[in-house]
Amino acid sequence: MTARTMTLAVDLAALHRLQNPRAVVVDTRQWAQHVGIVAKDSDAAVGFTTRHVIRRDFPRNSCDRKTALKNAHSRFKTDRHVYVGVEDSRILAEGSEWEFLYVETAAEMAGWLLGDDTCDDRTLRARLRKLF
Repeated sequence: MTARTMTLAVDLAALHRLQNPRAVVVDTRQWAQHVGIVAKDSDAAVGFTTRHVIRRDFPRNSCDRKTALKNAHSRFKTDRHVYVGVEDSRILAEGSEWEFLYVETAAEMAGWLLGDDTCDDRTLRARLRKLF
Protein backbone atom coordinates (compact mmCIF):
# COMPACT_ATOMS: atom_id res chain seq x y z
CA MET A 1 0.00 0.00 0.00
CA THR A 2 1.38 3.43 -0.92
CA ALA A 3 0.84 6.49 1.21
CA ARG A 4 -1.38 9.20 -0.16
CA THR A 5 0.38 12.44 -0.92
CA MET A 6 -0.93 15.94 -0.33
CA THR A 7 -0.20 19.54 -1.22
CA LEU A 8 -1.54 22.05 1.28
CA ALA A 9 -2.07 25.75 0.53
CA VAL A 10 -2.81 28.09 3.40
CA ASP A 11 -4.24 31.54 2.85
CA LEU A 12 -2.31 34.26 4.65
CA ALA A 13 -5.56 35.44 6.24
CA ALA A 14 -5.98 31.96 7.73
CA LEU A 15 -2.44 32.00 9.14
CA HIS A 16 -3.25 35.30 10.86
CA ARG A 17 -6.05 33.52 12.76
CA LEU A 18 -3.72 30.89 14.21
CA GLN A 19 -2.03 31.25 17.58
CA ASN A 20 1.29 29.84 16.36
CA PRO A 21 1.49 29.83 12.55
CA ARG A 22 5.06 28.51 12.44
CA ALA A 23 4.18 25.50 14.59
CA VAL A 24 1.18 24.82 12.34
CA VAL A 25 3.34 24.77 9.21
CA VAL A 26 5.96 22.58 10.90
CA ASP A 27 3.19 20.19 12.01
CA THR A 28 1.68 20.19 8.54
CA ARG A 29 4.98 19.14 6.97
CA GLN A 30 4.69 15.83 8.84
CA TRP A 31 1.78 14.78 6.62
CA ALA A 32 1.85 17.07 3.58
CA GLN A 33 4.59 16.88 0.99
CA HIS A 34 4.24 20.52 -0.08
CA VAL A 35 3.06 23.48 1.97
CA GLY A 36 2.54 26.91 0.47
CA ILE A 37 1.17 30.27 1.43
CA VAL A 38 -1.14 32.22 -0.87
CA ALA A 39 -2.11 35.83 -0.30
CA LYS A 40 -3.77 38.82 -1.85
CA ASP A 41 -0.48 40.66 -1.30
CA SER A 42 2.63 38.58 -2.01
CA ASP A 43 4.88 41.12 -0.22
CA ALA A 44 2.78 40.71 2.93
CA ALA A 45 3.15 36.93 2.66
CA VAL A 46 6.92 37.23 2.34
CA GLY A 47 7.07 39.57 5.34
CA PHE A 48 4.87 37.31 7.45
CA THR A 49 6.78 34.14 6.61
CA THR A 50 10.09 35.90 7.23
CA ARG A 51 8.96 37.21 10.64
CA HIS A 52 7.67 33.78 11.66
CA VAL A 53 10.52 31.80 10.04
CA ILE A 54 8.18 29.79 7.83
CA ARG A 55 9.53 27.94 4.81
CA ARG A 56 7.25 28.17 1.78
CA ASP A 57 7.19 25.62 -1.03
CA PHE A 58 5.23 27.82 -3.42
CA PRO A 59 7.46 30.29 -5.27
CA ARG A 60 7.14 33.99 -4.55
CA ASN A 61 5.31 35.71 -7.35
CA SER A 62 3.03 38.62 -7.90
CA CYS A 63 0.12 36.62 -9.29
CA ASP A 64 -3.28 36.52 -7.65
CA ARG A 65 -4.33 33.70 -5.32
CA LYS A 66 -6.34 31.84 -7.96
CA THR A 67 -3.38 31.77 -10.35
CA ALA A 68 -1.04 30.76 -7.53
CA LEU A 69 -3.32 27.81 -6.70
CA LYS A 70 -3.54 26.81 -10.35
CA ASN A 71 0.25 26.97 -10.73
CA ALA A 72 0.82 24.95 -7.55
CA HIS A 73 -1.70 22.32 -8.66
CA SER A 74 0.11 21.79 -11.95
CA ARG A 75 3.57 21.90 -10.33
CA PHE A 76 2.92 19.53 -7.41
CA LYS A 77 1.48 16.23 -8.61
CA THR A 78 0.00 14.84 -5.41
CA ASP A 79 -3.14 12.80 -4.74
CA ARG A 80 -4.83 15.67 -2.89
CA HIS A 81 -4.67 19.43 -3.00
CA VAL A 82 -6.19 21.10 0.06
CA TYR A 83 -6.65 24.84 0.51
CA VAL A 84 -7.12 26.19 4.05
CA GLY A 85 -8.69 29.61 4.10
CA VAL A 86 -11.28 32.03 5.36
CA GLU A 87 -14.71 33.04 4.12
CA ASP A 88 -13.57 35.23 1.23
CA SER A 89 -11.09 32.63 -0.02
CA ARG A 90 -13.64 29.81 -0.32
CA ILE A 91 -14.72 30.93 -3.78
CA LEU A 92 -11.19 30.33 -5.09
CA ALA A 93 -11.47 26.61 -4.43
CA GLU A 94 -14.91 26.26 -5.99
CA GLY A 95 -14.70 24.90 -9.51
CA SER A 96 -11.03 24.09 -9.09
CA GLU A 97 -9.25 20.88 -8.23
CA TRP A 98 -8.61 22.06 -4.66
CA GLU A 99 -10.54 20.84 -1.62
CA PHE A 100 -11.41 23.73 0.69
CA LEU A 101 -11.32 23.77 4.48
CA TYR A 102 -12.11 26.73 6.68
CA VAL A 103 -9.22 27.46 9.01
CA GLU A 104 -11.47 26.80 12.02
CA THR A 105 -12.35 23.34 10.69
CA ALA A 106 -8.74 22.53 9.85
CA ALA A 107 -7.64 23.74 13.29
CA GLU A 108 -10.18 21.53 15.02
CA MET A 109 -9.21 18.48 12.94
CA ALA A 110 -5.46 18.99 13.37
CA GLY A 111 -5.44 20.26 16.96
CA TRP A 112 -4.12 23.73 16.06
CA LEU A 113 -4.89 26.62 18.38
CA LEU A 114 -6.70 29.65 17.06
CA GLY A 115 -5.46 33.05 18.15
CA ASP A 116 -7.47 35.64 20.02
CA ASP A 117 -7.90 37.63 16.77
CA THR A 118 -6.49 40.81 18.28
CA CYS A 119 -5.03 43.38 15.98
CA ASP A 120 -1.32 44.15 16.39
CA ASP A 121 0.33 47.27 14.94
CA ARG A 122 1.54 45.52 11.75
CA THR A 123 -1.91 44.13 11.04
CA LEU A 124 -3.53 47.49 11.69
CA ARG A 125 -1.09 49.25 9.35
CA ALA A 126 -1.73 46.65 6.63
CA ARG A 127 -5.50 47.08 6.98
CA LEU A 128 -5.21 50.85 6.83
CA ARG A 129 -3.02 50.67 3.70
CA LYS A 130 -5.73 48.68 1.94
CA LEU A 131 -8.35 51.27 2.86
CA PHE A 132 -6.40 54.30 1.70
